[in-house]
Amino acid sequence: MKISNYIQLLLIAGSFIYSTASIASSPGKALYASYCAQCHKDNGGGIKAAGFPSLRDSKMVKTDRAATYNIIAKGSPKNPVMGSYEWVGPRALNDITDYVVTVIAKAGLNSDGTKMSAKQLAESDRKSALAQKRRDAKRKAENKQKRQSYFNSIKKSNDPWFIVQMAEKAEELGFKRVAIFGYKKVVNNHFLTDGARNRALINLRKLGIKMNIR
Repeated sequence: MKISNYIQLLLIAGSFIYSTASIASSPGKALYASYCAQCHKDNGGGIKAAGFPSLRDSKMVKTDRAATYNIIAKGSPKNPVMGSYEWVGPRALNDITDYVVTVIAKAGLNSDGTKMSAKQLAESDRKSALAQKRRDAKRKAENKQKRQSYFNSIKKSNDPWFIVQMAEKAEELGFKRVAIFGYKKVVNNHFLTDGARNRALINLRKLGIKMNIR
């Protein structure tokens, strides 16, 4: 082999390795962790019993990028569990697709391209489950901190409209008890702003709680 041809092959190989490593640490990895790993797991193994197929064993993922993109964007007509993620936008969809077809599709392979043994896959699944557990714990801690922040803001404030708005945001985030606390504070403390009291009463009734202004 001529030296020039050898150098050219090295450059092509180096470019491929750099591209793959770049994708592995790209926004696609974070997006996959946020939107896909809950069902398909960090390593793409999926949860077959729950209807979440393995991505690392998917022929489509390994051979057809366009079809993979369309499934992520539009959802699967064969599997209603897989909904559409078109709302994340084309850039994010491309990042996720690149990560899935470049990294996840090879998750069941060793570095030399041979298929992982059952023991290796089990260990990979164990690590994936552990990573998911840590993510869930982090999300739970963040929600607890956020819930406490809304509660403290409502507790310290004497501005009825601010309290109602904070309670409504808390309700949107699923912090129902904090929201009820805020609405009741506005109603029970006889603030002069009737509009805020009425809105708080309406929101309480929507939550199935009836209160009357004294």
